[in-house]
Amino acid sequence: MNCDFSNTVQGPFDGYIQLKNEALFVARIRLVYTLKTSKYRTSKTQKVLKGQSKKIIMPEGAHTIFYYIEYENALGKWKELKSDMHHEPTIICFKTSGSLLKAKCEEIECPSGDSGDVPNPKPCCRCKCRRCCCHRRPE
Repeated sequence: MNCDFSNTVQGPFDGYIQLKNEALFVARIRLVYTLKTSKYRTSKTQKVLKGQSKKIIMPEGAHTIFYYIEYENALGKWKELKSDMHHEPTIICFKTSGSLLKAKCEEIECPSGDSGDVPNPKPCCRCKCRRCCCHRRPE
């Protein structure tokens, strides 16, 4: 049976932040957020080396989401390069460039397809014949 998608409704879905590192330093993404029944939670990517790209999921239901793009300085300390806050999960991508002396971070258009280490989230929909599923994180 073919599904009629003419009556689809967007539903909640995970968001993510992706970081592409083209810099001469090590970078990472750090998230601080709350879920409906919890205190603040923190998650972060592993170190993102030059030429690598990493994603970090913003869980469905997360709110008051703070993100930090950070780089590791010569002393091994993490320094903030860019930060912002969102009220709900979103999709946003960044590229780092430069060196420790002139570190840069800019927002870029997110690539199509899966170019990071986590699948792209897909919007949920409801249609007349079945319930479509959001993406699921790898087991």
